[in-house]
Amino acid sequence: HETKLVLKDDRVKSDPPGFQIAYGALVEVDESDSPDLTKIGPYDKEAMTLFDYRTDHFPEDSAQLRNAEKAPTFMYAMPLKNNKIFFEETSLVARPAVSFQECKDRCFTRLEHLGI
Repeated sequence: HETKLVLKDDRVKSDPPGFQIAYGALVEVDESDSPDLTKIGPYDKEAMTLFDYRTDHFPEDSAQLRNAEKAPTFMYAMPLKNNKIFFEETSLVARPAVSFQECKDRCFTRLEHLGI
């Protein structure tokens, strides 16, 4: 049997669905020139970083920054062992969806800006 709990009421206008996407990379970082071996870039090696929404890796007044403000993404940083860390750039919800390539590009733009 069906109830209103599982059926969409077509009489009510609603927003189109939002989409989530992520791109992750397991990275082994060369720390030979690192001034602080307790960190990888700004990320503490002893703590997971959640929801790094900074946008300082995009040039001011750039199309990249405008796109990031319209459909934001954030970085997760999960240190694993020694100089290995898992990074994930995530779009929590966007309408329309952020493309996989855009998410990947934002991830590597951020990491490059951070010297990782």
